[in-house]
Amino acid sequence: MDRFRQAAVGCSAVILAGLVLWPVAGRGIFVHRDMSVPHTLALTPDMFGFTGAWPRAVPQDGVLAVLSYLVDADIVARLFLLCGCAAGCAGALVLARHVGADGFFRPTVAMAITVYNPLVVERLLQGQWSYVVACWCVVLVAGCALAGAPLPMALGIWGASLTPPGLVVAAVTAVVCARGRRLLAGATAAVCALPWLVPVLVGGGGRATVGAAAGVAAFAPRAEHGVGLAATLAGLGGIWNAAAVPASREQGAAVFGIALALCAATALGRVPRRLVVLAGLGIAVTVAPVVAGQQLAQAIDMVPALGIVRDSQKFLALVLPAYAAGLAAVRLPWPVAGLAPGAAAVLIFLQMPDAPQAVGQLQPVDPGAVTASLTAPDTGAADRINLSRCSSIIDRPSDLVATPAGGVAVDPLLKTTGAFPAAGLRVDGVVTDPHLARHATARQAWADGDTTTLDRLGIGTVIDPGGTAHPTGVTGCAPHPAAAVAPLLLTALWLAVPAGLVVACRRRRHQPR
Repeated sequence: MDRFRQAAVGCSAVILAGLVLWPVAGRGIFVHRDMSVPHTLALTPDMFGFTGAWPRAVPQDGVLAVLSYLVDADIVARLFLLCGCAAGCAGALVLARHVGADGFFRPTVAMAITVYNPLVVERLLQGQWSYVVACWCVVLVAGCALAGAPLPMALGIWGASLTPPGLVVAAVTAVVCARGRRLLAGATAAVCALPWLVPVLVGGGGRATVGAAAGVAAFAPRAEHGVGLAATLAGLGGIWNAAAVPASREQGAAVFGIALALCAATALGRVPRRLVVLAGLGIAVTVAPVVAGQQLAQAIDMVPALGIVRDSQKFLALVLPAYAAGLAAVRLPWPVAGLAPGAAAVLIFLQMPDAPQAVGQLQPVDPGAVTASLTAPDTGAADRINLSRCSSIIDRPSDLVATPAGGVAVDPLLKTTGAFPAAGLRVDGVVTDPHLARHATARQAWADGDTTTLDRLGIGTVIDPGGTAHPTGVTGCAPHPAAAVAPLLLTALWLAVPAGLVVACRRRRHQPR
């Protein structure tokens, strides 16, 4: 019977993964909003965060760039998503066991809320695939921290660290939930932070959030139709971009999130206190832009690195472990006690019934079917392995291009050439990072034939909208050899973390007590 239950739980995990990740089974490259993953990425300083801008996609892009010369980057992204989902399901099972939820239905409900929730789906629809991996890894980190399993806990931190906010939420989870081995968690987090921390310290990337008030307002969590902000967040929704939300959420389905939250709240007394504290911390950070937006903007102006919390709805990931444990432990009054897992499962799906259809937007596209403005032709003019100090720019005012499906996406040409991004991060017409005027200045200098300005800005190549690269004639691009190798070394160090963790934990296990 135990083997039958394990097989049934495993099948449930596969079904849940299929509901939200079925598009990754398709062939082609990913081109959807922030998710722009061509087959091969450029090896340039821009891909590793050495641009002076805040390294949002580090080490994600650097890892994809390095591995894309061994295997297509879109395949690497697929593997991270699938492994992340498996990690989330494993963490949910550990949490369910921790609260005494055995059998088939209760662990399955814990997995369901971990994999199939508005936070995950909305971030997928926004194209923030690496943060979705982080959300799932947070559940693994929490479960293993409570269970005293240091190796999978540390591996979860590593998986979440593909993106800086992911590392932050995973590290906080480990610190709050760990019953020991906090030193291992802290050391793992510190090493995993180096690929983006070093560029910030060396290149001043922390200045990426100048004009913080606009960014805080633009990224504040948003109330969904039919419910208030509090109820929206209780259901794990509320992303700032209304376009990255399943249609059902704007048609009243978000109300089922209230019932789901109340259902989980009935089991609050059976949820480990550390998870409750973690959830409270996540909610506090999430609502900060709403209840103290001005103060948060002032804090970011003084300490720009705090801009990592601008998109505060991401920190609902800290609530996920408590949700999984709570729904696994929920008990209804007799005589309907046995219906509790079923009721929770129904509510999970009712608050987002069209999610499997919505994530269809992520389906990969054939590189040969997209226009030249989406993929860099193999002209050889833009050197894809160029660790010099010189950057490329695309002679276009925006980084966004139309996709074959009629949506918008970050231009894959930025990834295949490593070109410097355009006028900063734009939300609802508001440029939230106005410091990135370098691109506009370089475009104007190119139009005016001003090579002096291009040399001062370090722009060695200008790529026209058709994908043809034009050298600017800038000289002196070669940096000190150590500066050119540093991005690769930091990425290699990140890739080596899992092997280092396995070795370290094995040595400790075999040490005499």
